[in-house]
Amino acid sequence: MFSVLAVLPFALSYWEDSRNGYLRCIETRIGRTAYCWSHLVVAFFGSVISIFMGMAVVYGVLALKIPWIKKEELETLTGGLSDGNGLVLPFYLAARFGVEAVKYAFMAVFALMISGKIKNLFVLVSTPALFYYVSQLVAEALQLPGQMRWYQLHGGSIQNFKDFFVIAGYFLILTGMEGVIFVRMVKRREQNG
Repeated sequence: MFSVLAVLPFALSYWEDSRNGYLRCIETRIGRTAYCWSHLVVAFFGSVISIFMGMAVVYGVLALKIPWIKKEELETLTGGLSDGNGLVLPFYLAARFGVEAVKYAFMAVFALMISGKIKNLFVLVSTPALFYYVSQLVAEALQLPGQMRWYQLHGGSIQNFKDFFVIAGYFLILTGMEGVIFVRMVKRREQNG
């Protein structure tokens, strides 16, 4: 829940600019397309950084009293991920945190995309959760393959370094598609007034 709250400021930035009239002032200087893409980049990277750093701090504080990983799990992990340099655990944790951060950034950009169409704040804030649950229902009803079930991918899905790049790349592609949709929605809204 707190991770969702951490990305909401990035997701709601366009809605706030539009509601307060800042949009007209900014667009006259840089143009609507540049404004939209800059918002997408800031929403994505701001969400990634806030989630990644938040998880690192929380797990770092917890590590003072609770071990991050059991000894037998470390041996299993070392067998699958190690390249012999002994730095497997930090890279593994960074990959896990990174996947979670990219997943939440995907949801932040989804809310940003929806903010180009929806003006009601309550509906806008609840759309990421609705999207999550509707995705589950549709995937189950249509028996979609695992690659289409984005909600099941998380940091625990990583078994090797290749998995990290595949999962992070998957969310980057989905986020890019959301970005294109957002820019088109905003441009269409500008043309229609």
